[in-house]
Amino acid sequence: MLSALKVSNQSLNTCHYINGERQVVLGDEEGLVGIWNFEKRGFDFSSYNHHKDSISCSRAFTSSSFLTGSWDHNVSLWDAVRGEATWTQNHDRAVLSCDGNADRNLVTTACDDTWLRGYDCRVSGKIFEFKAHDNSITCVRMSSWGEVLVSTSMDRRVRVWDLRTCKRLLNIEGHINVVSSCDISPDARLLVTASWDKSVKLWDLKAGSFRKQGATDFVKHEGCVCATHFADNNQVFVSCGYDACICVWDLPHISSKHVIMLRGHDAWVKDCCVSTDGSRLASVDSGGYMLVWDVKNKDIPMFLDHKKTLGLNLVKCELCGKEFSLSAQETETESNKLCVFCRMKTPSQALFTV
Repeated sequence: MLSALKVSNQSLNTCHYINGERQVVLGDEEGLVGIWNFEKRGFDFSSYNHHKDSISCSRAFTSSSFLTGSWDHNVSLWDAVRGEATWTQNHDRAVLSCDGNADRNLVTTACDDTWLRGYDCRVSGKIFEFKAHDNSITCVRMSSWGEVLVSTSMDRRVRVWDLRTCKRLLNIEGHINVVSSCDISPDARLLVTASWDKSVKLWDLKAGSFRKQGATDFVKHEGCVCATHFADNNQVFVSCGYDACICVWDLPHISSKHVIMLRGHDAWVKDCCVSTDGSRLASVDSGGYMLVWDVKNKDIPMFLDHKKTLGLNLVKCELCGKEFSLSAQETETESNKLCVFCRMKTPSQALFTV
């Protein structure tokens, strides 16, 4: 762990990297919106005056702008350089999740009313709205090109939508409790979902193999899973939850379900974000702490000893010399001789055969 920082006296609900991961957007239970600067080890700006209630979500919009949603019924677009909101849209109910696509000037919101909505952030007024679920929507995510939308809900369903027509493409069932979060991989092949049923599930959207085989299940958390995110390099995804644990999942060896478990929080981990190369994480908890993890250089060795008892062999990476784990059933192929972080530096290979 690089650092543990007491940032707020309230629960920190959300975090998201911006500006090349030199800064992180934070939001807390009292409506704080702030940008933390890692070099300065302090806020570049913070505001309790804009949102009047708890911050529920934050997302990067461009490298220098971001979105926040709140229980005060508002979603806002912020200029991170000036430290001010440049656009705000009011709703009739609490905004539980938001996402955006800057190329299309599109902001999407999910509220505590079962509806999805889209807005042009250059003007006021809706582009679309439609009823998406039978219970409150917990998360909304857009594909990188802004044509596909995924929503999750307290109704335990995951739905995929075509934004050109606002028609449903997929209705996915498999979780047995509230689906709390989701994310779409940067290449839009994969969807990851997290649930209060303590599981994380990976769905192959492109090949559609889940239709016959179901999702790939990941069960390591001991409590409700609150958030999940892909790294931009398509090599890892992360999850966090009520058990005060963050899990880092290795996509290239997905069949072996390699996981790094990071423990250091003393409270419910509400959100986490992962750097572009997957080597650095930030996580926030209900006690007001933000923990910053240097997974590549510092945190993995803390957990390798525990993996020996799980039938995993320790192998030394041929490039960086650090140890990593392989299941006893795996053979040491050329790719398996490199740790996940060194594999990130090489061109990615297809995860599934279509």
